[in-house]
Amino acid sequence: MEERLQQHLRLIFIPFSCGLFAVATALPIWAAPPRITSINFPSRIETQATAYGEINYQDPDQDVSYAHIDVADGRYYRLTAEAPTMTSSQGQMYFRLNCTPYAQQLTLAITLFDLAGERSAPVEFTFTCGQPPLYDFDTEQAQTLPVSQKIPLNVFILDDGETALAEGATLREDALLDTPRAEVLQMVRENILPKLTGIWDQCAVGFELADVWVVRPEEVQVAGGNLADRLFQREDSSAVIHHGLEAGNLLRQATSTLLQAAQNQEPRSAQALNVLIVGARVLTMWEGRLTDIEGFSGSGWPNYTLVRWGTILEDVTPKQMISTLAHEIGHTLGLPHPDEEGPSDAVLDPVNLMKGSGVTPQPRVHILPSQCRMTERALTEIQVRAAATSSAAPINPPVTQSGTAAVHWLSLCPENLCSGKVSLSVETEGFPDLQSFSFALFEYSADGEHFVEIGVDRTYQDGFSALWDTTKLPSGTYTLRATVIDGRGVRTSVLAKVRVRNG
Repeated sequence: MEERLQQHLRLIFIPFSCGLFAVATALPIWAAPPRITSINFPSRIETQATAYGEINYQDPDQDVSYAHIDVADGRYYRLTAEAPTMTSSQGQMYFRLNCTPYAQQLTLAITLFDLAGERSAPVEFTFTCGQPPLYDFDTEQAQTLPVSQKIPLNVFILDDGETALAEGATLREDALLDTPRAEVLQMVRENILPKLTGIWDQCAVGFELADVWVVRPEEVQVAGGNLADRLFQREDSSAVIHHGLEAGNLLRQATSTLLQAAQNQEPRSAQALNVLIVGARVLTMWEGRLTDIEGFSGSGWPNYTLVRWGTILEDVTPKQMISTLAHEIGHTLGLPHPDEEGPSDAVLDPVNLMKGSGVTPQPRVHILPSQCRMTERALTEIQVRAAATSSAAPINPPVTQSGTAAVHWLSLCPENLCSGKVSLSVETEGFPDLQSFSFALFEYSADGEHFVEIGVDRTYQDGFSALWDTTKLPSGTYTLRATVIDGRGVRTSVLAKVRVRNG
């Protein structure tokens, strides 16, 4: 943990006097919030160099307790530093910053808190570590383009015990979903969604809010227990998500449950993209080591995107997190990393939105026309799938069952006994429109209730097929499901029971 923090900025407050002294515990009868008057810090320092700064503030109550430092831009772990205050209405705090090993532009926001629970307005200051790379976030936000389609978002804030985002929520006993405090709802609606649209309007796509909920993970049932116990592990007293196939399966199961609950309160939720937020202090592990992964997503149905966010959402909306969320939504809409399967022109774009982690510490915002074309089919597919599972009013085209359409297994495991990598395929008959738009979704389930995506085939000409890798599954009985949907919304599924035996 310590080694990880050393890779980022270290913030240390130094007392104004030589020794620490006690802050008076008796509070005045009247209370007034502190006010930051200025922050002095160099505009540029070298990478891995140290620089000193000064916070000047006024506090009539003389009870400032600590300063909270959040990030508005750049890669940086948010810290809260305790600090003594001066015993006068005019105070100062001194701090030092160790720059990161890589060049970047940083904008930090400092907020003072006092013993009465009052806080100052946040004040931002910007500086660079070394010579920062190309920066284009603000330019893209300022370029307002026409939007022809708006996608609704479900925002689920997981009460993980590590973030202040869930504080102040209206939580009822044993409730699965509850209402966040007004400031969080306002920030999502008035800040996050417009900034997401400010990136995705390059594809004439915008975003609107279905709703925002606070989720109690201990109330969300997934395979093997509840989401809180299964998703969040403890490593050196920190909450950790082990990013990988298992976490993805858990999040998809949880999202399915949350989506059903959300539809009861907001029918539009069925047709939305699903965003899950955890606190920035929740760490991510990949293959046994801590990583810089700030978000990950799944393109299957129900779709999910998980993003680690900051702690004072109503004050600071980090640009890096907006970019991360926009990037993960890109995956949900079918866009790969450029160096994997993406278009060649995106590989050469230094701040392309779909560049993988670690390419640059600055937010990435470019979406190319070739990438926009790739998302069009995915958007249609998401709408059709949503309508197929929704109790809300259907979108056009309506999704219906057909008495003439049928799906049959063409290939399964020999004698329904599966091991290793298995090719699954189905054949269809009676669908009125497979040519203009169609796809087949292949899934498996260990309990017959929670299904996990195996793959999606969008090419009907040679039949629909998918490769099922069973090597990481425990031996046992599984249910396979193949669902075909065509351009008129006709939808039909076929099931099969198989046994998996490996080793």
